[in-house]
Amino acid sequence: MSLVSIVRRSGDSQFVDEGRQLLSDALPVRRQWAARVLGQFGFQQGRPFGGRIAPALAAAARRETDNTTRAEIVGALGSAEDASWVPELLHHAADPHPLVRIAVAASLPLIFIGEPLNEDAVRTLITLSSDVESEVRDWATMSLGTQSDLDTPEIREALAARLGDAGGDTAFEACLGLARRGDARALERLKERLADPKAPVFLLDLEAAVALADPALTPLLERLDDEWSGEDDPHTELLRMALARSAPDAASRAADLEETTMAVVERRLAGSGWRVDLVGKYPRSQIRYTGLDGESFTHDIWHDLAPDGFNPEQQTAQWTFQIPGGMDR
Repeated sequence: MSLVSIVRRSGDSQFVDEGRQLLSDALPVRRQWAARVLGQFGFQQGRPFGGRIAPALAAAARRETDNTTRAEIVGALGSAEDASWVPELLHHAADPHPLVRIAVAASLPLIFIGEPLNEDAVRTLITLSSDVESEVRDWATMSLGTQSDLDTPEIREALAARLGDAGGDTAFEACLGLARRGDARALERLKERLADPKAPVFLLDLEAAVALADPALTPLLERLDDEWSGEDDPHTELLRMALARSAPDAASRAADLEETTMAVVERRLAGSGWRVDLVGKYPRSQIRYTGLDGESFTHDIWHDLAPDGFNPEQQTAQWTFQIPGGMDR
């Protein structure tokens, strides 16, 4: 039975049954195929087969003796987007094979989609971020720092501990994670890198500069802008955004724009039962919406946006649209 023949079943009940059967096939490659197909196609919108697929993957992962196949199955389980299966993922966090630990580190943010990581998941990622294998550290640091918005002293310290990591992108992922949390250690590391003419500038460096939006970076970013004059690629695109967000007057302009837009949004939402509050400061300021029933959620104002790209009319519509019925106001 081929992978193609299973996919052609289009995710119906027969497809699920055949995929589950393949998880017990004698050939590891077929068990890997089954895991990939069930993970990618078996959890459709509404998760109609999740109650049958996730238990099958969890059981298969526990009995699997082939390292590569076990990693595939654990990764497929992480695609369930169902936090009730987190304990099964964590069961494999100390697996002796690094591929399996990578699968755990990469899957944890995915299985919590729409929800914050719980304490056990955070502890596991912190542990994996100091794994003996560099690729495990890399995935765990990325999952902890940039795939999650949680901000705790423990998370910051775990990220800071990786700033000097020599393996892969780990140090850069750690810097970006700290930058998104406004941690001064990210600023100091980035200034050191950008000031070193021999240090290559990576996209993750520029993403960190965008996240920090600190005027202290402006002279260093301007030097890069001069050096890269005439070029047009992902690096220069991020550089332009970093320069715009780090401009000396960016914070004051942002505050004025927030205040003006907030006044209009408050008028539009009057009588809706929703309250809006401005939380934090540029570049991490948010709008917090609170309903009469206590329901509350936030909206990041400056995500991928600089003050010179802020359109008050568009932002007013976007902020209002966040609440139920807001598009009618």
